[in-house]
Amino acid sequence: MNKITTLIVTMAFLVGVFTPVQVSANASSQSDIGIKAEYLIKDSDGLHTRYVVLATNNSESDVTVNASFHAIDANGNIIKTVYDSAESIKKGQEFIIYGQFRNEIASAASAIKYDFSVADDNCCNYDAIGIDIAQEEDNSLTVTGTNYSKADVNAVNVRGIFYKDGTPVAFDTTNIADTSYTLRSGNSGTQELCQVPTDYDNYVITYSASSVTPNVVYN
Repeated sequence: MNKITTLIVTMAFLVGVFTPVQVSANASSQSDIGIKAEYLIKDSDGLHTRYVVLATNNSESDVTVNASFHAIDANGNIIKTVYDSAESIKKGQEFIIYGQFRNEIASAASAIKYDFSVADDNCCNYDAIGIDIAQEEDNSLTVTGTNYSKADVNAVNVRGIFYKDGTPVAFDTTNIADTSYTLRSGNSGTQELCQVPTDYDNYVITYSASSVTPNVVYN
């Protein structure tokens, strides 16, 4: 059964198992990030490989996660570092974060390691967004996001991992907005995860949404 949790689409395949790493948080943060799965996935462009992490915000706060992914050679030297971020992740929410490397860098690496920097976030508007996913006849997915709040939100970031017999076969990302980079109050936007493979039997979709202005809490 497909699992929709909280949203990335590129044709891909699992190519290896890399060294697990520890996750570190900022001293000022109470966040605790739990790692559920890690995958090395090749893009359909034939040029890039992504190290994809499926994780959970186990803290008591909404957070933004900034990640540094390091390709390490056999001597322990860093060949390349790339960056990604997952903004406005609700407490208890699953999310996807990744590092994208050119294929020659990924091939030269003996391991991929990463560091997480976690900070509390007061712009999370996850609960205000409704996500509807429709599977089309060609097996592509149409994702519609609706902003049910009274405030505009930044474009909803949608990421997904697609599986066949338990193995990841694709990965994609898109942003949902109705004007520029904003999903206005009461409005909907639709995007297609365009490169979903025709042969998959399961997927995990995550999404995140942040307010245009911070949420203010009064004591």
